[in-house]
Amino acid sequence: MSPVLGAKDEGHTAQLRVLALTSYPLLAAATRYRVDQFRGPLSERGVSLDVRSFLDDAGLQHLYGDSVSRKLSAVGRGLLRRTGDVVRVHDYDVVLVQREAMLIGPPIVEWLVSTIGAKPIVLDIDDPIWLPEESLVPGVLSKVRRWPGKVHWLLRHATVVICGNHILAEYVRSLGGQARVVPNAVDTGRFRPSTRSHSTRAPLVGWIGSHGTYPYLESILPSLREVGRRAPFRMLVVGSGRKSVPIEGIPVDVRGFDLEREVEDFASLDIGLYPLSDDPWAAGKSGLKAVQYLAVGAPYIASPVGIVAEIGVPGVTHFLANDADDWQTALSSLLEDQQLRAQMGAAGRRYAELNHGVPKAADLLAQALRDAAGR
Repeated sequence: MSPVLGAKDEGHTAQLRVLALTSYPLLAAATRYRVDQFRGPLSERGVSLDVRSFLDDAGLQHLYGDSVSRKLSAVGRGLLRRTGDVVRVHDYDVVLVQREAMLIGPPIVEWLVSTIGAKPIVLDIDDPIWLPEESLVPGVLSKVRRWPGKVHWLLRHATVVICGNHILAEYVRSLGGQARVVPNAVDTGRFRPSTRSHSTRAPLVGWIGSHGTYPYLESILPSLREVGRRAPFRMLVVGSGRKSVPIEGIPVDVRGFDLEREVEDFASLDIGLYPLSDDPWAAGKSGLKAVQYLAVGAPYIASPVGIVAEIGVPGVTHFLANDADDWQTALSSLLEDQQLRAQMGAAGRRYAELNHGVPKAADLLAQALRDAAGR
């Protein structure tokens, strides 16, 4: 019989044992912020978390523009890892799946875990994963990757579905699923404003994302170019997958994403950018970038799309921009007024501490895992 949470055994509290299956390694933001950062906080709340990814770091790198043979090798290594995870599932009380246990094929791991292993599954989603998305796996494997009905099977068969925002939760409930909202959180002890003194150099405006989200930034480059003609600023672009981002008249520092520099890059910004397109996929995103800007005290400009329109306090912690004129007006205001930047940054920091700290999210996550285990 599995130990009951809170029961005493020779003076020790029995912990809920959770196996977390993620699609990607720590290089992926979803793995870092939706799962791995909670290992310590969950342990303090009586939940032990063992995180296992389908792809390793090398495998994730190979998915982006590498040879087909290396992609296949990465997937093969993932299949072997998942085989071992299924064999060991009896050691756990609950299985937490971040998006999906495997990047290809039907939900066979989840089926084995829930039927043969008789373990409750908790599914975590921070994007509308039921919508079509571009496959990173080529050719025949692309068709296997997009297995028909997989996502809806997962949403219906998970004991609990943890959602990054209420928009996702509403969709899960429409299917009859049990949804809990756990908003994105960051460690505000790590993500904090820089202690550097204000530089006499032009303000640093920045965007930190991925090759997949770079088109959002690309859509506002003309507005950035126009503002740069009137108010000087420097630009930092991280994770775009591009070697250069040409913006006439503006010095642009283009870097690849570096996990060791992530916090430093965010904290270096005077102004953050969060453009999105107004489509169903972007509307379902959970706004992690906004939370990161808030935590480091960087006032930012965002498209009012989905949950991003609800994070922070517009006009107090950041500005919202619907069109090119809005982007230019908001950016010009922040560039020209250092005191405004400081006030909005301080307000954003307070907002992050109150609403998006790890302890608050860990409480919600721990309760969802306990409920799934029937404790």
